[in-house]
Amino acid sequence: MITKKVMEEAIFRTIKKSSCEISPDVHASFERAIKDEQAERSKRAFKSTLESLDQSAKLRNLLCPDTGWPLFFCKTGNDAKIEGGILGLEELAKEMVAIATKEDLIPLLFDAYI
Repeated sequence: MITKKVMEEAIFRTIKKSSCEISPDVHASFERAIKDEQAERSKRAFKSTLESLDQSAKLRNLLCPDTGWPLFFCKTGNDAKIEGGILGLEELAKEMVAIATKEDLIPLLFDAYI
């Protein structure tokens, strides 16, 4: 049985990570753009954006004040038993999004789940 507590921790970590870090392929794309860009103004803009993104990851701050609308894709095996069922998983995801959006709780909660 996949417990509510296990799902809660996994969902919260995923929300926090995706709100504070870019994926390695996106990071590499920025590095390529900085290297390949001919226009100095554009090169500086890419570099400044990447530095900001790196700082967000380092400090565990949000990448952007508007990190978008969360969309979850959950894949389970045929025999998976989820505490509360699939609808319970959906409700739990909504709860974790609500908790993660309360700025004053993010550092405290994130530290608790590490």
